[in-house]
Amino acid sequence: MHKKRSSRKTLIIVLIILVIVAIVFTITSLNKNNNINNTEENNSVKNSTTSLIGTFIYNVDGTKYEFKEDGSGSMSSSDFQFDYTYTTQENSLNIDFISEDVHDVKYTYSIEGNTLTLVSVDGTVSVGEEYKLEKENK
Repeated sequence: MHKKRSSRKTLIIVLIILVIVAIVFTITSLNKNNNINNTEENNSVKNSTTSLIGTFIYNVDGTKYEFKEDGSGSMSSSDFQFDYTYTTQENSLNIDFISEDVHDVKYTYSIEGNTLTLVSVDGTVSVGEEYKLEKENK
């Protein structure tokens, strides 16, 4: 009778250990999948702005738009330069000019090859107007 009790206790201890191992494995797997998803989301955001990094020229009037990795940039020509910060979300580009003399602007944007296409949403004279800029090769 003593051996049966000992066998039951051993069986219960083994089952408890197996349940704990299964729980730890499940938590570890969920955490790993969550980290993979977060990395993919971060890469997606990074990739959407990575192609925007650089200088683009609006050939109609020679205005240059520079987009730096840190979210800053400038709009310049031979007559002026206005610094700004910018943010992107999906295909939306928001430019916040440092100077209060210049209106902040919002665009939808797309990049195909070396061409940046901006469509004004807010803050420009002609809402809905399309601007095509070419990436400057340095």
